[in-house]
Amino acid sequence: MKNLIWILACLSGLVFLGANGFGVSPGLQSGQNYRADIAGRVNVALLKAKAQGLDWWVRLQQGSEVAYFQGVRACEDCDVNVEREFFGLPQLIVDGDLAMARMETDGYRLNLRPQSDGSGQYEMVLVMRQTLDADAVAAQTRDDLSALGLTLDSPLSFQALGPGSKAKTAVPEDVKLDEVLYRLTLAPDWPDFAERQGMVLSGLRARVVVELNEGSQLPQGFDLVVEQQAQTSVRAQVLIPDLVRLAQDPASPRCVPR
Repeated sequence: MKNLIWILACLSGLVFLGANGFGVSPGLQSGQNYRADIAGRVNVALLKAKAQGLDWWVRLQQGSEVAYFQGVRACEDCDVNVEREFFGLPQLIVDGDLAMARMETDGYRLNLRPQSDGSGQYEMVLVMRQTLDADAVAAQTRDDLSALGLTLDSPLSFQALGPGSKAKTAVPEDVKLDEVLYRLTLAPDWPDFAERQGMVLSGLRARVVVELNEGSQLPQGFDLVVEQQAQTSVRAQVLIPDLVRLAQDPASPRCVPR
C-alpha cells in the first residue's frame, strides 16, 4: 500500500512539473487581452505594399482626404459615411506615417498599432477568443507579421492587459481628457470600443472638441485635422496615440468626444 501511495505521489509530481517546468508554455486565456512591444520602427510603405499584395482592405488618410483600396484596386464608390458596411477584415489603416493592421483567426484578433503614448513605437495586441499555447501563438503571429514585411529581431513577450477600457476608469489628474476618450486609448481594439460607445472614428483619429483657455492658441505638434474653430474651442480629428499628450498641453483645459 505504501509503495502504491509513493508511486502515485511521484506521478502527480511529474504531471505538475510537466505542466510547469518542462517546456509547456502558459496559455493565453480566452476572453483576455494581451500586448507585446514591437521593437524598432515600422516601415509603413512596406506594410501597405504587403497588405495590398495580400488583397487586404486598405484605408489611406492624408489630412481630411480618405481613399480606399481592396488589394491594389481603388474603390471609387466607397463612401466614408458608410465605411462599416464594406471595410472588413483583414484591413490596414494608414494615416500619414502611422498605420494599424487588423486581422483575425478563430483563436484571436490581432491588432498591430502605434502605442497610445505618442512615442511612435508599435505594439501588438491580441484579443483572445480561445485559450491557446503562448509559444504557438507567438510563432503564428511572427508569421502573420512577417507576411506584412515586419521582421521581429527579439522574442515576443506577452503581457496581460488590465480591464481599463471595460469599466469606469480614473483619468490621471494631469490628463485633461474625457473619461470615455481615456478608455479609448486603453482599449485593446480601438474601432470596436468606439462602436460600442457610439463614437465614430476617422481611421486612426478620434473626433473631439478641444476646449481652449481664453486667449490660448491651438496646441502645436499634434497633426490635427481641424474641422471647425471657435474662440474657445476647436472641433478636430486627433490621432488616438496623441490624445493623452494633447490633453496634457497647458493650452487645452479639456478634450471631449463629439
